[in-house]
Amino acid sequence: MEKNCNSVAGHAGTLIKASSRQADDKAGSRVPPGGHLLQTNKAESQLLPCASPSDPVHWTNEIVPVVADTSAPAEAAPDQTVSDGEQLTRAPDETYYQRSESPAEPPAENELPAGRSRRRRSRWCLGCGCFEQVKTVVLRILMTGFEKYAGVVYDHPWLFIMVSLLATAGMSVGIFLRTPESDVYTLYSLSGSPSQVTKEHLLDVLPPDRLLFVLLTGTSNLVTRETVTRIDSLLQGIESITLRRDSVTTDEFNHRLVSHDRSPFPETITFQDICAKDGSGKCQVQSILDLYPSSSAWGVMPIASASWPVVTNPVTHKVSRLDAILGKITTSVRLAEQGSGRPALTVVEEAEAMLMRIDLRGETIWKPYTAAFEKLVLDYVLGQDFGPDISVTAKAERSSYDELKRVSTLDVVEWLRLCAAVLVVFLYTSVVNSSKTHRTKLVPSAMGALASLLGYLGGAGLVYLCGVRHTTPAEATPFLAIGIGVDDLFVIINAYSLTYLHPNPKERVVDAIRDAGLSITITTLTNVITFIIGALSPYYSISMFCIITAGALTWGYVLCLTFFLAGLSLDARREARKEPLSYSLFWRFMPRCCRKSSYEPQLSPPLPLTAAASGLEEMRNESEEIVTADQTPPTHGGDLLTTYQLAALMVLYKKHTCQSRSSQPARRLFDRRDGTGTEETMSTPVPEDSERDRTNQKSCGTQVSTGIVDVRETGQDAASQRQLSSHIRDMTTQESMMLLKNFEKEMEQNPEKLLKLYHPEPLGNPGRGSRRFFRDYYGRFLGNTFVKATVLVIFAAVTALAIYGATTLKFGLSLKNITPQASYLRDFYSLHEDLFPSYGDEVTVFFAENDRWEDREVQMRYLQMVKELSEQEWAVVVTDGMSLFLQHAMPSLHSGNRKEFRALLKTWLEGDPIGQNFSTFFKFSFDNLIVWQFRYWMPHRDNTTTLYYWLKEGKDIVSAGKPYFHGEVHTALAVIWESDPKILPFTLTNLSIALVCILAISLLLIPDLTSAIIVVLVVSLVDLWLFGFMALIDLPLSMISMVNLLISIGYSVDFTIHVAHTFTHCVGASRKDRMVETMIVMGAPVTHGMLSTLLSILALAGSPKYILEVFFKMMFMVIVFAYTAGMVLLPVVLTLLGPFHPHGKRESGKAIACDSSAQLIDMEPLHGTGKEEHGVGV
Repeated sequence: MEKNCNSVAGHAGTLIKASSRQADDKAGSRVPPGGHLLQTNKAESQLLPCASPSDPVHWTNEIVPVVADTSAPAEAAPDQTVSDGEQLTRAPDETYYQRSESPAEPPAENELPAGRSRRRRSRWCLGCGCFEQVKTVVLRILMTGFEKYAGVVYDHPWLFIMVSLLATAGMSVGIFLRTPESDVYTLYSLSGSPSQVTKEHLLDVLPPDRLLFVLLTGTSNLVTRETVTRIDSLLQGIESITLRRDSVTTDEFNHRLVSHDRSPFPETITFQDICAKDGSGKCQVQSILDLYPSSSAWGVMPIASASWPVVTNPVTHKVSRLDAILGKITTSVRLAEQGSGRPALTVVEEAEAMLMRIDLRGETIWKPYTAAFEKLVLDYVLGQDFGPDISVTAKAERSSYDELKRVSTLDVVEWLRLCAAVLVVFLYTSVVNSSKTHRTKLVPSAMGALASLLGYLGGAGLVYLCGVRHTTPAEATPFLAIGIGVDDLFVIINAYSLTYLHPNPKERVVDAIRDAGLSITITTLTNVITFIIGALSPYYSISMFCIITAGALTWGYVLCLTFFLAGLSLDARREARKEPLSYSLFWRFMPRCCRKSSYEPQLSPPLPLTAAASGLEEMRNESEEIVTADQTPPTHGGDLLTTYQLAALMVLYKKHTCQSRSSQPARRLFDRRDGTGTEETMSTPVPEDSERDRTNQKSCGTQVSTGIVDVRETGQDAASQRQLSSHIRDMTTQESMMLLKNFEKEMEQNPEKLLKLYHPEPLGNPGRGSRRFFRDYYGRFLGNTFVKATVLVIFAAVTALAIYGATTLKFGLSLKNITPQASYLRDFYSLHEDLFPSYGDEVTVFFAENDRWEDREVQMRYLQMVKELSEQEWAVVVTDGMSLFLQHAMPSLHSGNRKEFRALLKTWLEGDPIGQNFSTFFKFSFDNLIVWQFRYWMPHRDNTTTLYYWLKEGKDIVSAGKPYFHGEVHTALAVIWESDPKILPFTLTNLSIALVCILAISLLLIPDLTSAIIVVLVVSLVDLWLFGFMALIDLPLSMISMVNLLISIGYSVDFTIHVAHTFTHCVGASRKDRMVETMIVMGAPVTHGMLSTLLSILALAGSPKYILEVFFKMMFMVIVFAYTAGMVLLPVVLTLLGPFHPHGKRESGKAIACDSSAQLIDMEPLHGTGKEEHGVGV
């Protein structure tokens, strides 16, 4: 393969030398303006360097003239429109060149240009050898596949449109049939975590009760008879609620009951059936009523405690804690009376909050009915009206599930947000790609925006049909799919716009997809890979979200290459016919009597020229013809220019015009009376010894006194553009091919020669204004030395600030935060934290092992453990029946006597008034103690990481009692807290895996190790900035923000890999020029992609859902940081450290050099024909 490539290059060099000599001999001859340059098939020329040794290679060393059929309809040249609207046309040729198929012997290897092998050995390059060949073959296959695929889509656009729409319609059914997952412990806990195992063990041995709270708050004292009476009525109403057994068909998570036996349950379930009983057989209800001995004392008898805050009912002997029932308490102290023996008392004067607690059955078989009963109680309590001064809120075990289910469902407001995002993106994409000319891309842009929405409907719908449950984070998926999907639209339209030299619409579409197809594939692949990595997360909600989003992005990519590409193909046909969009959409559908028989495009207004301008006058008189969609137009020399060479010419032309203005000022004198004018110049006189020298002077911007007067243009810029648009007619075929072959050499040594190949971009071409902005202003701005230093200093300061912020980063996800803002549950959390700060999370310590509790040493170890636990600041309240029993019965207990110990314990629990309060804490079987528990409460804290470490300390204290006893510690939210210390390692691991994948993909797309490393470093910087600024805006690192960190990698790659890849292939004479060329090629699509994504994300601003709020904050930072890194920092770094070497000289660029050489093989002039050689016709 390499041998063939070197042979091709050697033979091409020999031919070029001969062609150059012949071109010099014919420099004085004028080439007919209609001449054409033969262009070999691009796909073939790209395949040639990578062909296997067994593939036949034909060597052609002559060109046979072929006389064109003059009777065939003329085909128009590409519409070369300069800045003032001028259109240059060409008459059809009578002669063109055709490749001869006669084979010739390949050149010997020793004919390689001198120094080539030495340069190749001295240039170190990544992937030399086998890897480089494999990469070249893969890229060749991909690019060839995109070419063929684009051709098929162009030939059958309506088929692809209809098939894609029908497939999307069928897949989108899953959106409406999806099943939400609302179990908070399943969504936000680690599967198989230690706390999850402990929870399952507790459910097996001693199922905890399901707790229902009712909280009353007021603006004044609630300890009144009227309020207490209302509470009694509220409790009576709850006790009167009944539930029909057969009405329960689903559990609390809305999962249908399957194989459920209803026979053990009564047909009508009452409160007495569903409540948890205490030792006396009564329902466990804790309220202010427990503080009074009878109803006659309600609100009259003062509530006093001798050992604050514990109080004992003198009649029922029920022990209560006042700070757990009353909130915002005002107390007074009554001193002890020595005579009567009354101790000192703490008396409650006022309380502005009251809390009721109802324990319901927690057995697994009862859960469906308990959950259904909770729903009835919540509806009843929240519907009560206590007057304007008293508010009521509640919380049940199922409350978090219900509210998360509500959050997981798109309500009317969310649908309006989604529609607004789609509309804004639709309008933006349509506006930036539309113009007043026939080149407008309004319809393809609208179809591209619609494709991104359909991508979500189809991709997510298919995932839902496969059984994936909808989770709360997936609410952000449609906004992400729309924002990311339109990026591909901008890249493809930009690539299509840069093919304006092609006259054939099919060739334009094919070339655009060949150039952009691999790019959008790589960026989509990186985005999907990051979400696949996120799908490996142990968190169920995040895993499902990543799977859903990956499906949406994948189907959006498919629709971009089917639905959108088909729309672009149809619009390309319209553009080739030069039909205005209004005509194609409306006029052709009018009745025949009201419309024209055929559309005739309006010609551009003629140029106001003098009679002396014979060359331009001839162009003005040429007829302009329409190129139909399916005709094969003539090939042109400009088609051989790559996108990167075209960008280099744009930069070169701008530099030349600026130099011309400063070094060659001119004065124009015009006589309005007779219409004649003269021109005086202060520049050096122009030699006219040859037509070729005159052409060179025109291309370099030297003013030639031709008597031409432009009444519309008074500046030199427009005149130079006209000259550049026409002077290429004066080039010979050999001269143009020499310039193309030695493009980079001429760029270094004699760049003004290359201006002969420059073609102005036509008016109305999508992105034309943006490219001029990035060339004339933005690129020059970033290239300024002071600006570069300022950029580096600013980003260094941002990095230092981010490092500081990262050291203060918090972790955790609060259950309060994930509930909706307009929710009774959120109100309960806020009020309970404020009014009952000591009663946060209830912690259960249970002992299910057959330990020897009758041994005195075990008892002493246990009492020591409880004492140590009670002394901790985070164990506010410890409710322990075993300690009270041991303190009461230890003097009469005999160590080692198990039977005596169990008998005394059971007697104390059943007969002692204090022990009866703890009877439900112990479970016996045939007088054998199976399991027992005690509880303690931790205070409220917003930082879940602190709560986790408190719980961990409690576990360590209990575990220190081994081997004397074996206790386990559990609280309901421990399964969520346990993820906090692991979230950072999980995040860093996933980010590392994603960065490795990005490096591998970058090496596949970017043929330079330096650029690939720079891309990875820039992406890493973006993640560092996100870590730091998350802490600065008080946003903790949780599983929700972790997903955004993964998304940031995909966004950063989108913005950086395009820039680095383009810079690597640019051909400018300096790093600064290559940076400006990069901005010309990729500045517009990257910027439009960023703005469209930002507009779609703005729809999440102000969302009452915490998860969407986090997504908005994180995505806003992701977009801003990724864009500034890719479009500000990266270009500056590339101007300093970017790869800079001639592409034809490096080993990885052999395919490019061979490609150009292969196109020259068949370009030898025909000897002995007696005919003049045609020049390059554009």
